Formats: sequence, structure tokens, C-alpha cells
Amino acid sequence: MYEPDATHCHTPADDMTHEAQICEQLARDPAGPHPNLCRYLGYVPTPDGQRLLGLCFERHGPSLSRAVQREYNVAFNTAAVLAGVRSGLTRLHAFGYVHNDVNPADARAVLVDFDSCRRIGASLVGKKAGTMGWDHGGDAARPENDWIGLEKVRDWLEDPDHVPPLP
Repeated sequence: MYEPDATHCHTPADDMTHEAQICEQLARDPAGPHPNLCRYLGYVPTPDGQRLLGLCFERHGPSLSRAVQREYNVAFNTAAVLAGVRSGLTRLHAFGYVHNDVNPADARAVLVDFDSCRRIGASLVGKKAGTMGWDHGGDAARPENDWIGLEKVRDWLEDPDHVPPLP
């Protein structure tokens, strides 16, 4: 819940602005887009151009959390999906960022949802930094945070009833 007087409070607008800033920087990568990082296409401004209405990304299939649900019946190669996410994380880390929110809702064969992404070494205190039950519990953005998340995703793919509950 948003509490304007809270010391460590961030609003949804803050989160979207932060995610847009991260994605704008990733889009300027001289190496070009990485196949395992969701491609950012831009943003939709309010009519007055003063705020963001939304962010635009390349479409991908269902998240891992949806893909394993019976109604989707999506067949995929678990090892290939994990390798793709690992490749995306490696590229993100090389660019100086930690995703901080690797979980089945934020992974396909590509990483999505960059609102928890921070520069390596940045403080996570008072920032959006993960999904309850899937977070790493750290107070700084470190590549290890993402590897912990990837291991949790791997464990979950091996046993979808594995806790923690999905976001």
C-alpha cells in the first residue's frame, strides 16, 4: 500500500519511470539487442507529455508460471529456457545491472520486468527489489541475487508445486 509519509516508499509511477530509464539505457547498448532480454520499444506518454502511461515491449509467449499451467499446455525445453535466462542475466551483468527479480512470472526464454533492476552495487534499501518468496534477501544489487533467483526457477520447473507460491 502506498503511504506518502513512509521513509522507504516508492509509487507505481516511480517504478515505471525507473524501469523506463533502465530500458532506455539497455536499448542504447552498442552490441545491439540481446535475444534473451525483452526488447524495449519505447513508452506511451500522457496527452500532455508530462508523464508515462505505459511501457512498450516486444511480445513473447506466456511466462514460465503460465506455461506450466494445464490450460496453456506449452511444451518447452527446460534446459534451453534456463540457458536462455542465464545468457540474458550474463549480458545484463556485463552491462552493469542486476535484475533482482528473477522468478517464473518474469521469465520466458527472455527476461522481462526491469522495475527491480539496479546498477551492480546499488543499495536496495527502500527500493523495489524482488518478489516476496522469490527474492534473495540482500540489501545491495549483486549478480548473486540473480543466480539465486535462477536456481529457485530451476527448482520450481523441476517441481511446479515447489514453494514459494508464484507471484
